[in-house]
Amino acid sequence: MPAPIPEPYASWPTDEHGRWIQAGNTFGIHLMRQARDQSLARVPEGTSEDVRKLIADAVYVAIGGMMEILDGYPRCDIDDKHRMVYECAHVRSTATGETLDTFELAPDGDGLCMGLAGWWKDDFGNGRTATG
Repeated sequence: MPAPIPEPYASWPTDEHGRWIQAGNTFGIHLMRQARDQSLARVPEGTSEDVRKLIADAVYVAIGGMMEILDGYPRCDIDDKHRMVYECAHVRSTATGETLDTFELAPDGDGLCMGLAGWWKDDFGNGRTATG
């Protein structure tokens, strides 16, 4: 079942931690749509359940590896003096392009990897699931 539509920005919590959680879960919705749902939709009709499970497990491991990179594990060294850190998300107005909110989702947030197990099962917090 495809991931749900994200909560409207105007209805996000007002407290800082609640907004961070909402930003993380919104990332989870986008990630499941673009990575999980698109990957699993390519499995041909008639594929056995055993093979479907193997494919789903491989997709989960690949997404998990990407999430570990975002969370800063492992370190993403460029060379012996530099490393990459992937960290920010911005909420922007679609009308003006203005940045309305900025969140450091990783690597120093609560840990996006914690959300993956729930997102995979279509649990995006606050009772949000693929069915509503």
